[in-house]
Amino acid sequence: MNEILLLPAPAEPAPEISSEVAEAIEHVKEALLKIADAFREIIEKIAEALAPAIKAAVEIVRKIWDAIARGLVPKKWWHLYKHAKKRRIRKKYEKRIRERVLAILSEGEA
Repeated sequence: MNEILLLPAPAEPAPEISSEVAEAIEHVKEALLKIADAFREIIEKIAEALAPAIKAAVEIVRKIWDAIARGLVPKKWWHLYKHAKKRRIRKKYEKRIRERVLAILSEGEA
């Protein structure tokens, strides 16, 4: 099923393209490039317009997560997660908090 089909090479070389056909191909190429540029500009404008909404949504989700997590883990963990001097300690408690919250939430679903 995953075999590659090999076609024999043509016996004769491909005929040369007339100047009219070459010109038409160039026009099509230019038109496609213009369409691609217009599409890129539209996508950039949409991304710019949605950026504030996405940032706000991310901030809301973070606040909800913090509110849930803060009530489910020991105060010491939360304090070290937020205020530890070294990044590895903050990361360690972030992981502990995440695992604890997810374990508690998954138990509630069962």
